[in-house]
Amino acid sequence: MTSTDKNKPSRQNRIRLVLAGIDKHLASTPSFVLDGVTHSLTDIRAALQKDIALTDAADKARADWLTSVDAQRTSHTVANPILSGLKQYVNLQFGSTQAASTTLADFGYTPRKPRVVAPKTKVAAAAKTLATRAARHTVGPKAKLAITGVVEPPAPPAHAPAAAAPQTPTATASPPAGSPPGGTPPHTAQ
Repeated sequence: MTSTDKNKPSRQNRIRLVLAGIDKHLASTPSFVLDGVTHSLTDIRAALQKDIALTDAADKARADWLTSVDAQRTSHTVANPILSGLKQYVNLQFGSTQAASTTLADFGYTPRKPRVVAPKTKVAAAAKTLATRAARHTVGPKAKLAITGVVEPPAPPAHAPAAAAPQTPTATASPPAGSPPGGTPPHTAQ
């Protein structure tokens, strides 16, 4: 075959053309010597027909296989939720601990393995929790009860004019020199 046969349909068409050419131009030749081997015309014709037939059979088998795979995938979409729900039901009914391992084995399930956390990991987790609470300034529920807010009196409405009495300026006496602020004279030792 030539190097232009890139796919099966073009190969099959090429072989069909070769067969038509043999029937048209070489029908009277009883045998051929190809690569040092003598082939009869009927053997050549049978080999080429067999190649086409096997390619057709392979294409049909592949199409059947793809149809089967699609049917299988559709079946999985129906069966998978059933299997998942059944496993949950069996675990709820019989438990999923080591004590129920023989019953679970009848269904093909294994009990859940208990989670083992190393003490080093627990200490690190506790330290991280305390650091996070300190960084976020969070407290526990009992400490939250001790925290109370201050209620501010409501501010007067902004749109209503204030009916306050006008203030008159009053004279204030300045403290004597050398006295601390607040108006109390310094205490002198005698």
